[in-house]
Amino acid sequence: LKGEAYFAEMRTAAVVIQTVVRSWLCQRELTMRRSKAVEAELLAKEAASVTIQAFARSLICQKQLSKLKGEAYFVEMQRKETRLLAVRKIQSIVRARRLRRNLQSAFINAAKIQSCYRCYKIN
Repeated sequence: LKGEAYFAEMRTAAVVIQTVVRSWLCQRELTMRRSKAVEAELLAKEAASVTIQAFARSLICQKQLSKLKGEAYFVEMQRKETRLLAVRKIQSIVRARRLRRNLQSAFINAAKIQSCYRCYKIN
């Protein structure tokens, strides 16, 4: 009987020790899982913030690019207008010169005709 009581006491002590060890292992596993869950949540939040930042940077760059394109278009239109004015001025100068030559030629021809008419009238 004494041996049975001793073995029963030992069995009870072993069960208590096993229970404590299992409890400790479960608590350790729970702590590790919680820390992994917190870490995963932080990574997800970080990924979300990176995505939002990338989107915001993209919008800012698109806005700047659109502004630069608008400015470039305005500058190009000014250049075209300047070139067009220069072309018009050159054409105007050329036309005026041609007209002066033609007018001068007409005056010379008129003078010749008048001279010939006067000579004819006199004779």
